[in-house]
Amino acid sequence: GSVQLIQASVIGSRSYVTDFWLSNTYSVATLVTIQGGDTSVLGQFIAPAGGGMSSPGIAIPLRTTLSQDLAFKAVPSASVLHLTLKGYEAP
Repeated sequence: GSVQLIQASVIGSRSYVTDFWLSNTYSVATLVTIQGGDTSVLGQFIAPAGGGMSSPGIAIPLRTTLSQDLAFKAVPSASVLHLTLKGYEAP
């Protein structure tokens, strides 16, 4: 799937991801890549077929580079894939 915008960038700030939840109702496992707008990879996670995964309370938050969007992509594209992110913006 194509890259989907989650959070628009703010000049001089980074986006930090502290928690995430994945749910996949597709019949095939899906690789989900959380990335910055400059295509830097923050993390890659597998959403199993008919299931999901979560990582609440990440000890070291995932973060974008300065002034970059927060985005994700899913391969293969899933019919119903839910990604919930929790975090904050800061310098």
